[in-house]
Amino acid sequence: MKGIYAGIAFLAATQVCFGQVVLLPPTDPAAPPAAQVSLRPAIDPAPPPADLPVCPQASTGPTCWTDVDYLLWWMKRGPLPTPLVTTGNPTAALPGALGQPGTQALLGGSGLDYGAFSGGRIGLGGWLDGQQTIGIEGGGFLFEQRAIRFAAASDSAGNPPIYLPVVNQNPLSANFGRQSTYTVADPLYPSPTGPTSGNVAASSTTRLWGAEVNGLFDLARASSWRLDGIVGFRYLDLLENLRLSGFSNDQFDDLQQAFSDSFSTRNQFYGGQVGARFGFRSDIISLQVTGKVALGSTHQVVDVQGSSFWAGSGFALPAGVYPGGVYTQPSNIGRTSADAFTVCPQVGLKLGLRLTPKLSATVGYDFLYWSSVVRPGNQIDHNLNPTQFPGVPFAGALLPAPQFNRSDFLAQGVSFGLEFAY
Repeated sequence: MKGIYAGIAFLAATQVCFGQVVLLPPTDPAAPPAAQVSLRPAIDPAPPPADLPVCPQASTGPTCWTDVDYLLWWMKRGPLPTPLVTTGNPTAALPGALGQPGTQALLGGSGLDYGAFSGGRIGLGGWLDGQQTIGIEGGGFLFEQRAIRFAAASDSAGNPPIYLPVVNQNPLSANFGRQSTYTVADPLYPSPTGPTSGNVAASSTTRLWGAEVNGLFDLARASSWRLDGIVGFRYLDLLENLRLSGFSNDQFDDLQQAFSDSFSTRNQFYGGQVGARFGFRSDIISLQVTGKVALGSTHQVVDVQGSSFWAGSGFALPAGVYPGGVYTQPSNIGRTSADAFTVCPQVGLKLGLRLTPKLSATVGYDFLYWSSVVRPGNQIDHNLNPTQFPGVPFAGALLPAPQFNRSDFLAQGVSFGLEFAY
């Protein structure tokens, strides 16, 4: 009998181990409920899979982006504070000279307005890590070369009169040190029976472009906005020139001069920059506000060239080409360069409208300032010692003198573009 009970106990233990229900003899109904044993085997919950994804920190923008913009900007007028070409009353004491009755500026005095510039800009960027904390971006812009052109001519009788205002630095002249003119055309000069006739033309061009590369650093962000720091390098290039040419025929003295003056400048900025960008992005619109300031050196070059073709029986030397025009003489012809510490801040605003999940149309505004540049109109010295003309005995000071005058520069405008983000 003991063997039978032992066998039943072994069989019950075996069934429990294999998760099967074992029927035991009924318990005593009088026994307290706490003494009853649960017949349901324990089932351990399954452990979570080891490869469940970890939710990343919420991002507020794409991983990579490409921007292409059309630019419509306006730039600061080219400086030309003193008129370069005038007309006036031939009967005045010093016709065409500044301050004389009847003198009117034909070119200069209020600067050179180049109008609106068209250009393009491209930018590329991307985050280098999955959490979008470190990134890199680069890009550049280029504007068209804009030109201003001016021309005036007289008839054979010297009408209308045309003058180039100067300060007379000929020590042998009665007008030494006074406002005077170089005469291109005048019906009464040098004699009513032998007037001076001629023409004058001027042109000025300017072109601006630049490039930059920056590192991006996450400063703060939330689900719909982010603030990033910017550290990088910037290059700017401003190339300009101002040319003046003309022909004067002194019919009384049989003296002809075809002259050409050229003032060219170039500014190349190299510097590091820092800044920040605030960005907001929703399902429909996006907004970026960027502020940067670049500190560095601007390499500045001023190149002054001029020459004249002289001819006629009134010319003391053989006809030919000689150095110097009117505002350019041997005293200031040449090339000069220097370097200046400069500051270039820029502020940009761009608003985007989502067209597709990856493509947005954008409109923006930019303001760029350059603290120190050389520009052609600032390099003209109106002090003229005409004894430097060929065939004339030299006397007095070497004027005009070389100039290296600096001024600031600014450009601003709107942009229209597309952003491809992925």
